[in-house]
Order: sequence, then structure tokens, then C-alpha cells
Amino acid sequence: MFQGGQRPMKPVNNNRTVDLACIGSIATDLLMAGVAAAPAAGSTALATNRILHPGGGGPNTAMAAAKLGLSVRIFGRVGDDLFGQFVQSELTKAGVLGEGLVDSTLPTGLSVVLTSNAERSFIYHAGCNDEFRVEDIDLDILKNSRCVHFSDPFELPDFTSNVPRLLEALVNCGCLLSMDAGWDTSNRWLAAIQDCLPYLDLFFCNRVESERLTNYPTPEDAARFLIRECGVKQAVIIKLDHDGCLVCSRHSVSRIPAFPATVRDPTGAGDCFCAAFLAGRLAGWNHEQSALLANAAGAFAISTLGATSGLPGLEELLAFAGLPEGVKNDGP
Repeated sequence: MFQGGQRPMKPVNNNRTVDLACIGSIATDLLMAGVAAAPAAGSTALATNRILHPGGGGPNTAMAAAKLGLSVRIFGRVGDDLFGQFVQSELTKAGVLGEGLVDSTLPTGLSVVLTSNAERSFIYHAGCNDEFRVEDIDLDILKNSRCVHFSDPFELPDFTSNVPRLLEALVNCGCLLSMDAGWDTSNRWLAAIQDCLPYLDLFFCNRVESERLTNYPTPEDAARFLIRECGVKQAVIIKLDHDGCLVCSRHSVSRIPAFPATVRDPTGAGDCFCAAFLAGRLAGWNHEQSALLANAAGAFAISTLGATSGLPGLEELLAFAGLPEGVKNDGP
């Protein structure tokens, strides 16, 4: 049944041609599973399994959203190489529209991911993500999207520095605007994205990212700061792993419990969470209801190797979460 006391919201802009436009870093993930610890210099560590999967917040969120029945278009850069061809092929198989991808003379981004149950480490080469520019995007396509979602802004430094003017162009178009923070290897954190926040309807981050962004040790205080002091419009959603998530609006703060799950690979679980939350929100669910669906998506995502491999379709996800099937995306 529906959770929380908020009233359902109206579906967002059903007359648009695309449900979700995803903008973010694009990479290929070489996942090495069952690695107890990273090898010391001159030594070798053994993996129990491996998988090649599209990676980066853009593809992960886009593919997860497509599995949940949304029409999705992705924007980013890929190289003219085998990894770029692989990513584009997998996106096409997933039903993601890739006309927003720009070929580059630099190589496709690549991550080597070492996982051991709940723990993971990344070795990342940005490749052509460093070349991604605001000018690479067709603004008219974004204006015809019900939601525009930005993933991993810190991994696209030149692009992110110009995002405020892109958001300014979109803010009066009636589309939902959201961002998922990701990790900042440059350690600039709030300074790098603060000018974006007042334009955003929804802002996602995890527990550690929220502390780095705000210097507040508790998720509640961090979320309130991002809403009240930084200007996020509708809600801040903080992903809390096995503790579920926190949803903070200007009028309420709620914790939504996690679903029990066996952790095999946490890679991409946060992106699946965002995709499910946005699917719920676009269907007219309130924030707490959308968070319940998102927690269910996260539980499936961590149970299988590969960022989106374990995520089922919407009907199975609704049944797992104990939610009514009537809450389905109404389409464009």
C-alpha cells in the first residue's frame, strides 16, 4: 500500500515526446568480482567472476529507466573504439535512444571495478568524458523531455561548469530537473555544483557525499541545508544503503526503510535507485511512494553482478515492493 502521508502528485508533462533525458559520464565497466583486496605492487589478486557492462551514471540510469518502461534518450561522449561500440550496442538493446551520443577522437571512458560483496573500488580513466560540452546537447530535445537528469557532474568538469546556463534555459520549460551527485575526485564538492542547485527540483546523493557536500554529519541536517540554504526546490533524497533512504522536502523529513537483500555487487545500485524514483515521480507518485519503489530497485540491483543486470521490469518491482500496479507511467 502507499506509504507516508503525502498526497499523490500529478503526472509530470504527459504530452512530451521523451520521458527521461539522461546526461552524464559514459564508460565501460570491467567488473572483477570476489576480489578480497586490491593487489599490492608487484603481486596478483584473483577474482571469482568478471563481467563487461556499460558504466557511468548516464548509461546506468538510462538503462534502468528503460527497463521500467520509460522512453529514454542519453547524452554524452563515446570514443570511436571497441568500448564505445560496445556501450552503444548495449544501450540500443536496452531500448535507449542514443542520438545524443557524440563520437570523439579520445577513447571511451573505462572503469576497472574491484568488488567484494558490499565493498568496491574503482580505477577510472575519463577518456572522452573530459571533452563533453554543453554545446554537444540539442536543447530542443531536452525541452521535449518530461524529466532531464544529470548524473556524475563531478566527472564532467567542463560540462558542469556551464550547466547553470543550461538549467536556466530549461527551468521555464516545465520539465522535472534532477541531479545525482556522485563522487568528487577533485574535492571541490559544493563549490563545483552550488550554482546548479537552485534550478533543481530533485537532488540525489549518498550518505558520505551528503557530508562532503555540506559538512553536516547527519543526513537530516545535510538535506535541510541543501533545501533551505542551497535552494533545491522540491526534495533532497539521500541514499543510505542498508538503512534505506531519507527524503527531505521543505515541509517534512522521512526515512524510508530498505528491503532485505543479499549483496553481490553494489555497482550501479544508486543509479537504479534514481531511475525508479524518477519513474515513480513521473507517474504522479509523491516523494515517499517514489522512494519506496527506488529502495526496491536498489535491492534488486545489488543482488546480481552488473549495474542494471538484476533490475526487473516495473510489474515485478511493484509486486516485490507491495505497491499497487495502478502506479504505472502514463506515457508521453
